[in-house]
Amino acid sequence: MTILALDPTRAFHRFQASMATAHTTARVQQRPYNPVQPDAVLTLDGQTYAVEWRGGGLSKTMELTCTVTRHDTGRAHEFVLIRSERQSKRTGRTTVRYNLKGQPAWATRDEAQLAMVALAAPLLTGLSAYNPVTGPALLPVRLGGAA
Repeated sequence: MTILALDPTRAFHRFQASMATAHTTARVQQRPYNPVQPDAVLTLDGQTYAVEWRGGGLSKTMELTCTVTRHDTGRAHEFVLIRSERQSKRTGRTTVRYNLKGQPAWATRDEAQLAMVALAAPLLTGLSAYNPVTGPALLPVRLGGAA
């Protein structure tokens, strides 16, 4: 009779898959959770928010998605920003701007994510939107876009 031992690599991959499934389910159903690897964790008025950035590329002008998630409720709000990079022909100096429709431009990514948290905080207040019987009441909303 052969006794099959559990392969540690296979067990680790199974654990990673189950964690990814749980994370995705929490995000879709807007349950309280902490993003696995947020780009930034910021605190505003005693509430903790995680900021995740998606998008990018080699273009000098690109569209980025910034998702702000409130830790205690799991509610999320998405913003679509335009990142533009311009280089002066005379001085060679590069200027980067982050733009959101209807808002002033920000010069750094840190300024932009602080502003995104400040804009999302009033929208993410209140009780959790998740109802265990009916599911999520609200889905993430996208603001802004290519202007």
